[in-house]
Amino acid sequence: MTSLDGKPEPPVHIEEATVMDLTQDNWDFEWSVDIWLNLGALYLTYFSCVWAQAVPGSSLGFIQKSFPLETAISPWVAAVGSLCLCVISSFIGELSDTFGRRYFLFFATICGIVGMLVSSRAVSVGTIVGGQTITSVGFSVGYLTTPLIAEIVPKRSRALVISVTTFLTGTVSIGGGIGMAAFMEHDVGGYNQGWRMGYYFGAVFFALASALLFSYHPGKRPNPEGLSVQARLRGFDWVGIILSTASFSMILVALQVGGSTYPWKSATVISLLVIGALSLIALCIWEAKGPSNKLIPREIFQHRNYAIGLAINFIEGVAAFGSLSFQSPIVLNLLQPDYFKSGLYNIPSAGGTIAGAAITAILIYKTREVKWIGITACALLTISVGAMALLNPHINLAAWFIPTTVTGMCIGCFAVLNPVIATISTPNELVATSVTIGTSVRGLGGAIGIVMISTIFQNKITNFLPKKISEVIVKEGISISHLPQIISSLSIGDTAALAQVPGISVRVVTALLAANQQAYADSYRYMWYSLIPFCVLTLLSACLLKSTKDQLTVEVVSAVQQRPKSGDQLEK
Repeated sequence: MTSLDGKPEPPVHIEEATVMDLTQDNWDFEWSVDIWLNLGALYLTYFSCVWAQAVPGSSLGFIQKSFPLETAISPWVAAVGSLCLCVISSFIGELSDTFGRRYFLFFATICGIVGMLVSSRAVSVGTIVGGQTITSVGFSVGYLTTPLIAEIVPKRSRALVISVTTFLTGTVSIGGGIGMAAFMEHDVGGYNQGWRMGYYFGAVFFALASALLFSYHPGKRPNPEGLSVQARLRGFDWVGIILSTASFSMILVALQVGGSTYPWKSATVISLLVIGALSLIALCIWEAKGPSNKLIPREIFQHRNYAIGLAINFIEGVAAFGSLSFQSPIVLNLLQPDYFKSGLYNIPSAGGTIAGAAITAILIYKTREVKWIGITACALLTISVGAMALLNPHINLAAWFIPTTVTGMCIGCFAVLNPVIATISTPNELVATSVTIGTSVRGLGGAIGIVMISTIFQNKITNFLPKKISEVIVKEGISISHLPQIISSLSIGDTAALAQVPGISVRVVTALLAANQQAYADSYRYMWYSLIPFCVLTLLSACLLKSTKDQLTVEVVSAVQQRPKSGDQLEK
């Protein structure tokens, strides 16, 4: 930018700029029917996306029962969603910021309907994975609803409306998991076919969301340069999209197949990791030295809170995804072996998530600050993760409910905090870009966290389990040659097979089950230890946040268009 005398003016950073006083409560924003219709359409779309991502993953064990010969590829039912979300989120925000909103959301719901129906009628796991891939593309695009919800209300109210999305996530976590277990227990749709109901419901949710989206009429996208659609298409960073897709895809696939389908030292895994890492380096170089219109615009880093927010997204993703991914196995192995009843043990975590989001939203609205809220949440997350390391078989239920509830509250806090930081720390025309990049970074951190703690757990259980079982069978005078058979029977919970081993009585079976549980408890302990440093790093990052009081104003970035009248021009 140049001054009137032709000399260049120095750049003005957002955090140094003088902000118009929009912080007073006597503003005239009206929560009209049109606002609620737009929010309703976005909320239902978001709910459908959460259902599409969460329910198939929670049904994985049931799908494996239906297709016992295809268990090797069944993990991809859940993994393909994480892969698509991380990859697509790296660029879909900027596409939406550039070309508008509605068509992207309609595309998302159509993909959801088609993918859910394909999976629901599948006769093989491969078909389920194919349908879930289509669905995953849909919900990855559909998660644009988070920044879209934020931009149609005053900045100060963003935490309130975003917290509702966390309530919807908690609702799916509780209702979806328990519902799927009930469908399976009662063989709805046929023997071991209850898992299909989740896909049927998902298709219906997406269809309803698609219909309600016809009432969604956002304001026109900010276009400071006044460029045409063709000019923006030509200037878009397509090279950046290719590099980000290639790097994230190869790294995430390597993390998924490493240690399971292929050994970590295999040429397949190593080549995927090396090529993925090189592609990521090339992306960084390209974004630093490449075109002016970048995939990751420099403008989003004008306020340091955004960079800190990305760091929190990544580190908290490692801790949150890591802890959540093992809660159900811990319940089954240490507390409650019944599938349906074990689902009830996840209610404190989901309830805590809802409560944490609500408390955070109210505090942000009242104080217009995020720093101390973030610091408190990080400290509580560190304490709760540390408390989980104290778990033992059949421990007092409070020792499970309290730390999982606190962990859920912290995750709910960040679910509101991170999007708010992103949307108020970046230019208005890049709202969706800022949030979806954060989603991608958090997903990458989560994938790394899951692989890290899974590897730690496998290493420990491989060491502890034979030792614990050997102690029992040696004490009871049973031949050590039966150790592999005993461990195999314990791994699938087949106590009848244990009774067939010579010298094993009911008393010995009880002792073996106790030793098996203790081995798992000792192995889980090291998993929680590994997450504590990441919680501490998140805490240190939160301490660097700057005040947000001057940013949480009553400004509305994309005012909702009123219900169409004759001659109205709505965004397509």
